[in-house]
Amino acid sequence: MKTASLKRRFGAAAIDFLLELSLLSALLVPLFFFLPEGFDRLHLIWIGLLSAFLISFLYSFVLLSSFGATVGYLLLGLRARMKNGSRLACRAAFLRSLVASLWAVEMASGLSAVFAHSEFTAAEKLSLSLTLRK
Repeated sequence: MKTASLKRRFGAAAIDFLLELSLLSALLVPLFFFLPEGFDRLHLIWIGLLSAFLISFLYSFVLLSSFGATVGYLLLGLRARMKNGSRLACRAAFLRSLVASLWAVEMASGLSAVFAHSEFTAAEKLSLSLTLRK
């Protein structure tokens, strides 16, 4: 068995991220048109973060547990397998998807600060921390 290069893995992750972002946008953009007047932007951030987690997790888990690959993996000729070469176990697909989804929430947290016109991300607000530059 030959492991995939980091370039291919990153490429697959980028493709998957763009697909997940498209799904998230398709879900959230129409929501903007139905928000009541004076809707709190902080609630929208939390809705976005929860949606980002769920979309990322379901996208990854369903595809990995069913096909052993996400769309990005398939396009770049990659497969997720167990160390012994057997088909990816459901538990392994769950754990891989969970980690990938947490990363997606971190990315969405930064994007949510931009869209909410805030200088703080949701993660910073939740943890009462800041990101500083030198």
